[in-house]
Amino acid sequence: MEATGITTRMVEGVAPLIDRIGYRTVELASSTLLATTVRYHREDPWARLRAARDRMPHTQLGFLTTGKRFITFYRTPDAVFELAFSLLVRNGIRRLWVIDPMYDMDGAKRTAEMAKRVGFEEVVAASAIPPARSTPTSTLPTRSPNWMPAKPSTASTSRIRPACSPRSA
Repeated sequence: MEATGITTRMVEGVAPLIDRIGYRTVELASSTLLATTVRYHREDPWARLRAARDRMPHTQLGFLTTGKRFITFYRTPDAVFELAFSLLVRNGIRRLWVIDPMYDMDGAKRTAEMAKRVGFEEVVAASAIPPARSTPTSTLPTRSPNWMPAKPSTASTSRIRPACSPRSA
């Protein structure tokens, strides 16, 4: 549902249908979506979240963040994040994705702890692995040119859930 061209009226129309499909979670928003709601649609982003919450009572709603910035390209103070997280929870968001592309695991942990403290029911963490060409060659393992990674075992992938996974029966 996170598309910058979506209006609150569109959310109100489609949310009941999405709820009936039976998804466990819908990743509804990010700070970019909240900013777009205000800047371009001249709408209240909190009203949009409440509209989705009210029309999707059986579906958990999620929010995506890096835990580094909120509606800006500049670092956001923790106090602002705590306020924003509290408002997200108050307006119906129950799940938070903390995406950390900078390998700041201490910062990601601090963001996750803050999220749990203000009331998110579920906090999901993700980190990106850089492409090999951006990694200094001195840190790359030595492999033959024909080396291919092994297929992941069932055990290691069994805990991975898609962002929009069906609710359990």
